Amino acid sequence: MSQQAALLDINQIGNLMADQPEKTKDSPATVQDLRNMGVAIDANFIVIRSEMATGFAKVESEFKSVRSEAKTESALLRSEMAKLRTAAAYSLAVLLLAIIAIGISLGGLIINQS
Repeated sequence: MSQQAALLDINQIGNLMADQPEKTKDSPATVQDLRNMGVAIDANFIVIRSEMATGFAKVESEFKSVRSEAKTESALLRSEMAKLRTAAAYSLAVLLLAIIAIGISLGGLIINQS
């Protein structure tokens, strides 16, 4: 039973109760009245439980998707960081070689001037 149908049942029961003759409005509810209300309430809870289960399944699905995306992005980030470290190491090596080459050149100039 859909939520709309369950709510319709409650509305119908409410209308039936409100449309009772004046002399029965103040009388206690009959067993059948209580059963009808119980059935309508149970139907609402069943619908709500079903909708909650569907909602929780959607939320769980979204969390799995987000976790998967986060893992992928994390792996990409680690890969990029490794590339940057490698590039930085190469740059440092080139810089050191340049400094050594300049030092050797300057050393040769100093020796030649002596």
